[in-house]
Amino acid sequence: MKSQYIIILTVIIALVASMLFLAQIEQNQRDKNQNFWSIYFIAPLTQTDNRFVIDNKTQNDATFHYEIIKDNDVKKSENIEIKKDKRKLVDTKDYNNQSIKIIVTNGKDKKEIEKK
Repeated sequence: MKSQYIIILTVIIALVASMLFLAQIEQNQRDKNQNFWSIYFIAPLTQTDNRFVIDNKTQNDATFHYEIIKDNDVKKSENIEIKKDKRKLVDTKDYNNQSIKIIVTNGKDKKEIEKK
């Protein structure tokens, strides 16, 4: 009976150790291969919250320019400095419950998201 507990305990310890090892390897690979930026709405399925995030996963600090467009008219335009591996929440409380389009550029790349 005691030998069964030792075997089970040994298997559990080995499984936990291997899972921790694999998690560490995956995290290191992800950190090395990151060189992108993204934008996304905080609540994409609701019209009552149009806040969005600019996520900088590039290798350097970057300046992003965003525009909030409503009815083909630029309502707000601003530059934001975001350090590498950081993200910035942009508040759009003046445009909640409205259809808007967000255009973000970092000088060379342009990305758009839209909520109708």
